[in-house]
Amino acid sequence: MRHPLKKPLGEIIAQKLCNDINAGKWTKYMPSEIQLSSELEVSRKTLRLALSILTSDGLLSEPCRGKPRKILLLPPKEDDLNRSKPSTIIVFTALPRNDLKSSMQAYLRVLTKSLHKKGMSTEFISLPFDAVSVR
Repeated sequence: MRHPLKKPLGEIIAQKLCNDINAGKWTKYMPSEIQLSSELEVSRKTLRLALSILTSDGLLSEPCRGKPRKILLLPPKEDDLNRSKPSTIIVFTALPRNDLKSSMQAYLRVLTKSLHKKGMSTEFISLPFDAVSVR
């Protein structure tokens, strides 16, 4: 059993890609899977998991064969940063996001997109039930 606070590699890569997008490394389109996997030194399977997380968060477009993924949510402009600080909603789940039922994944996608529209970000943390004390 893995440590309850340790994140899977796919989630770590997704966070790194999100940070790179917010830093302005890519502005309109993501590089190809081959370029990203060699740059990050991860398998394409792990990279696809990370990209699917960013897609479900509403940050990237759905994959389309032969075309690069489009970046849908760009980081806020400098003026927007001075106005207000964005809020982060932390969602705790009993399983990693990809192991949840498809209906729950769909619900979390809708929730994430609606929160992004309101200027909030989401972070998902999976904790097994045995690590959470329920009273």
